[in-house]
Amino acid sequence: MRIMQCWDDGDVDDIRLVEILKKHGAKATFNICPGANGESERIKAHDFGGKYDVYRLSLDEMPQVYTGFCIGGHTM
Repeated sequence: MRIMQCWDDGDVDDIRLVEILKKHGAKATFNICPGANGESERIKAHDFGGKYDVYRLSLDEMPQVYTGFCIGGHTM
């Protein structure tokens, strides 16, 4: 059986997700939103009432994080 995985938005949580995928030899596509990520700084994307904040990876981080995975455009 084959399963296709697609993950969206380039969140900092993808760092841990990529580690898990690599550990299990799984493949995935990460879809990035044009203009949603800072060049060299992480950008806060969501605030869940102070309980959990979601940050986007910086563009500078992405090549190292996503090495070995497919990258797609989220909305374009």
